[in-house]
Amino acid sequence: MRVTADACEAAYDFLRAISPFKGWALPPGDDIEFHITRFDHVADCSIVPTEDGAIRIRISEKCHEHLTTLLMSMAHEMIHVYLVRQGKPISHNAEFMKIGRRLCRQFGWDAGQF
Repeated sequence: MRVTADACEAAYDFLRAISPFKGWALPPGDDIEFHITRFDHVADCSIVPTEDGAIRIRISEKCHEHLTTLLMSMAHEMIHVYLVRQGKPISHNAEFMKIGRRLCRQFGWDAGQF
């Protein structure tokens, strides 16, 4: 699978349409800046508000050969978006981990890879 900004936006909007994401009042995908990188790690975990107020999510094309990994990484980043919009710092704190474990149970993902 080739990861593109369009594929990332589609993955984001798909997840945004289902529970629990649909209850989080996340911005639509066309309000997010999706960037593709060649990082050795799965995704850039910083979601950086830009000067015009957009949120940026960066996903590594090197680490996403399958739709499942893209969806899992996008869900991970969407937790960050959710918490940042509540005024909380970008962190893998207890609240993030609790939400992540719940998503992994719901979607059948390995929590160790999330």
